[in-house]
Amino acid sequence: MYPVKRQALGPLLDSIKGTTIYIYTINYMNESINFKKPKNNQEHTKDLNFSMGEIADKTNKRFGLDLLDSRGAVNPDALGGLNEKEINFIDNRVKYWSKVEDPDARETFAKFHNLQSASAEELTAAMTEHWLKEKENGKSAMLEMLVTVVFYKALGDKYLVMRSSEIDDYSNGIDMIILNTETNEIICAFDEVHDRKTGNRLIEKNQKIIKQAQKGGTSADYVPKIVNGKVERAKFSNVPNFYVALDIDELNEALEKVNCKDLENMSDFERSLFTKFASAIIQQSEMLLQQPSIPQVIKDRLKKVSAFFNDRK
Repeated sequence: MYPVKRQALGPLLDSIKGTTIYIYTINYMNESINFKKPKNNQEHTKDLNFSMGEIADKTNKRFGLDLLDSRGAVNPDALGGLNEKEINFIDNRVKYWSKVEDPDARETFAKFHNLQSASAEELTAAMTEHWLKEKENGKSAMLEMLVTVVFYKALGDKYLVMRSSEIDDYSNGIDMIILNTETNEIICAFDEVHDRKTGNRLIEKNQKIIKQAQKGGTSADYVPKIVNGKVERAKFSNVPNFYVALDIDELNEALEKVNCKDLENMSDFERSLFTKFASAIIQQSEMLLQQPSIPQVIKDRLKKVSAFFNDRK
């Protein structure tokens, strides 16, 4: 490629604004400028899934059992397993969200995916699989995994940073749990949010956590606790629940800059992201403390949460 004069770079950059940028190298004397093609969602999801698997492997080796599954989520089987009522509850939630019992949704899905000749069972299976795949690969799931990576890096071995079990996700509305392994105390739980700059979801989440706090917080039914070096199942009530949010631009930047393959070291950007999340949690704690009808047990825990993140941000 012929060298490009320095003064020619401005018009060249202007001409490619708003377009997908692939990797090109422009040489000027002995200098070069590289334009790197951003990863797509599939590549980001692959990296994040890799990190979830690494977190699970490290945690499972540490405690000598399959405490976390490949998604980095609590494995109920390691804590005694789900009962029939819980299994049915999850099945019913999946049926509801995948709309397999909605005739109009079934017809639309069949036409869109060219499955008009499929049996009822085959169509139900396809709709369920599609919904589960969308759930695991969507922006909200990416944010959930991203937050898990950042908190895992920031908090170290004293704390277990885990995605919640399915039953705690579906029943109690929590996506992530932080546990102090020395005191067996839940620091807090999270319900992550991917906001598309409408602000509506943030307003809804504020209203949700206020109502939860006024009712005594949320619960976590499948959480490990460490007793004499062994893992046992614990149930927690009066758990403060918070949310962390990024808009689409912030999320895309974080997906590019957070290193999912290095779980031992934390970059300046990752530290700044943790500080952003910690500050949001402190602000929510202070906001909840100002609300009427908050039980004293929740007030006490909110103060502990604020102190915890103030010490670490």
